[in-house]
Amino acid sequence: MTPPPVVAPIVEGHGEMQAVRGLITRIAVEFCGGWAEVAQPFRLDAGKMRKPDELAKAVRLQAARVPGAGGVLVLRDGDDSDITCPVQLARLLAPAPGLCKCRWRS
Repeated sequence: MTPPPVVAPIVEGHGEMQAVRGLITRIAVEFCGGWAEVAQPFRLDAGKMRKPDELAKAVRLQAARVPGAGGVLVLRDGDDSDITCPVQLARLLAPAPGLCKCRWRS
């Protein structure tokens, strides 16, 4: 039997640390029709989350927790007053392409 994909989350706050496992599990069951293993979340505060080099370090650490199928999920609060578009923020913070190799299916 193929092991379930592993999702290694990066979160911003303490509330997300507690909620992310349930959120990922529910999404996997309801939308993907299966189970996903959730690795220990990595907490990165809002200040560091906005620095691409700090985020890249966190992505590399979490990617190491994904041995096969799966990936890294960055879950961030959207309450910044200077950024009104999530796509714009994602483009500013996206780690370099090829930073890690994660996949959903093996």
